[in-house]
Amino acid sequence: MKNSVLSSLLLLALMGSIFAKTADATAQSITLKTVPLVWVSEIDDVLKVTDSLDLAESTTNKQLTANVFRGTPELFQLMKGNYSRMPVIYLSNTLATLMQPLHTKFISDNGYPEGLLLLKQNQNETDYKINRLREIVKSTQPRVMILLGSNGGGDPQVYAQLKKEFPQIVMLNYIHQIYSIKSTTLPGQPLLAGQMGYVTPIEIAIDLAAKRLISIQQAQELIDLLVPKILQVASMEDEQGRKGELSFPRWQDCRDFKWPPGIDAMFPDIQRDSLLNALKARIAIRCAKPGFGS
Repeated sequence: MKNSVLSSLLLLALMGSIFAKTADATAQSITLKTVPLVWVSEIDDVLKVTDSLDLAESTTNKQLTANVFRGTPELFQLMKGNYSRMPVIYLSNTLATLMQPLHTKFISDNGYPEGLLLLKQNQNETDYKINRLREIVKSTQPRVMILLGSNGGGDPQVYAQLKKEFPQIVMLNYIHQIYSIKSTTLPGQPLLAGQMGYVTPIEIAIDLAAKRLISIQQAQELIDLLVPKILQVASMEDEQGRKGELSFPRWQDCRDFKWPPGIDAMFPDIQRDSLLNALKARIAIRCAKPGFGS
């Protein structure tokens, strides 16, 4: 694989680095130390099947702790295994008084790495997420920052603003395209410059392999583990009321998703052409139609 400037920068940032110890998972203030790599993720519609734009659906789904997007715990554990002292930060706009116990249980029950859970303390607090992200940057001073969000709220705009404010940091933005701007009832937000949309964690894993944050072998193992499961059950996931581990909840509207060109470029290195082409075809079929209620 040819080295890119970005790959070289990432390697320089990560090789031989000594990681600071992460903050306690129960802490409500950001007390992290300087680290070269930080991983930040929203919970709803990224890790947890929530349907945030539908008030009735999300009110019910927020109470459930088994509704997980297939493969996200494995992806998180893979990265945490590679970088044991990398802070894993779960950052959400949801109110702590309502969701702290449920989100804590969700993270624990589904095998996500322990991390810092940051939830809104005051419902009236404005610009909560961007303010917490600024604090995280100033506290950790990372060279590389990986941010996962969804296009159901303001994540694309918030992450773009953070990138603008801290241009010296390599920021990898992965946006779960779970809503469509084409929807007339529950429209999603468009991706902004430099952001990569995804439908399954496989696309993220391949991009991380391209940037040498995980190995080719690790990407292969994740593909071998997850893609057969995704293909096996994908056709059943539009069934009304289906809960639990899902790849494509029936309400998902991913008509805006475009398979990232860089993923195809990685096929020769990954050597999983058959599985990846099947996944690509499955996503194309599923995302060609609007979700239920869109």
